[in-house]
Amino acid sequence: MKVSNFSTKNIVFPYENTKNNTSFEVIQLGNLKYNSPIQNDFFWASGNGALPCVNKDQIAYFKKYFYIIPQQRSKDLKDGFYAKKINKND
Repeated sequence: MKVSNFSTKNIVFPYENTKNNTSFEVIQLGNLKYNSPIQNDFFWASGNGALPCVNKDQIAYFKKYFYIIPQQRSKDLKDGFYAKKINKND
């Protein structure tokens, strides 16, 4: 992994916030279409993907143990998300 150092060129364009170079897959879950890293060993990491971006393993964890899935409030990403309750058998 490349180590970042302060540089004057990063004043206007910040250094990337991740050192994980991975590809992403688009996953549809209800009304939410999100980007998930294809190769990611760290459960909480999502890399530097297009928003919304979350690790599919996190989604599966919350679905299995808390019976919730994230959903968009509207078609516009700026309106945010909510946790939708699901049945234990879903």
